[in-house]
Amino acid sequence: MDSSPYIKQIEVTGLRGSQNIVWELSHGVNILSGINGSGKSTLLQALSVLLRDSGYRPNPVKPIDRIRVTFDNGTVVDSADPASVGGRVCNVDIVSTFDNKLKMLEALQKLSDDRVRSDLDWQLYVACERFIRYQLRIGKQALDIMMNGGDSQSVREMMKGKERFFDIVDSLLGQSGKRIVRGSDEISFTFGHTTLSAYQLSSGEKQLIIILTTVLTQDFKPYVLIMDEPEISLHFDWQKKLIGSIMSLNPNVQLIVSTHSPAMIMEGWIDRVSDMADLIVAE
Repeated sequence: MDSSPYIKQIEVTGLRGSQNIVWELSHGVNILSGINGSGKSTLLQALSVLLRDSGYRPNPVKPIDRIRVTFDNGTVVDSADPASVGGRVCNVDIVSTFDNKLKMLEALQKLSDDRVRSDLDWQLYVACERFIRYQLRIGKQALDIMMNGGDSQSVREMMKGKERFFDIVDSLLGQSGKRIVRGSDEISFTFGHTTLSAYQLSSGEKQLIIILTTVLTQDFKPYVLIMDEPEISLHFDWQKKLIGSIMSLNPNVQLIVSTHSPAMIMEGWIDRVSDMADLIVAE
């Protein structure tokens, strides 16, 4: 979906039963802030369900009466209009950062392997599988280029995204002595004389790999990335560099993120912040 649209506006009616929200978004970075209980996570969860699943259904614990999303190509998806939901109208990824115990653990382990012990491990498994498919895809593309008379420079240009990913991961994990293995089809790391799998990393390191791999494997395509409080478990320095690293890997991503962390906006993103209190509109 190379021409996937971006979100232009999100409208929420009846947040916690009484508040209405209108949020105008840019094509690039969009950061949602607000005090605890202001509804940030509720809004992003409703948005995620609307875009990823068959449409938002009000939840009695975290109620929203209605959510309406307008895209820059004029498409509208409205939870109150069944005809508008149910199809995937944009290329979207959703990254959850909470490392909870897996539900239906046994069934999921059959789909993956016995290293998957938590929600974070499951997301890591999915990210690692995406990385393998990405490696196969760009490898085939490189072979096609060479077989059709292309030069090595064209292949190097195509590989720039992967090399940038490796460089970013090494720069962030380097202080702990870990370096990503660049010659492997799978994600693994050297640590001294030891080779580590991605599942042997800390929670924060796993989270970082999930986010960056998710962005990398979109391969510079326009798409929407939704993240709720990604700073959870991340080192302060990683929080500062996270948004810049994401945008460096894919300048075409529309990032929609909620955060409590001042570090997330310290490297030039303060003008991209919208406070929940400022988005409330009168009925």
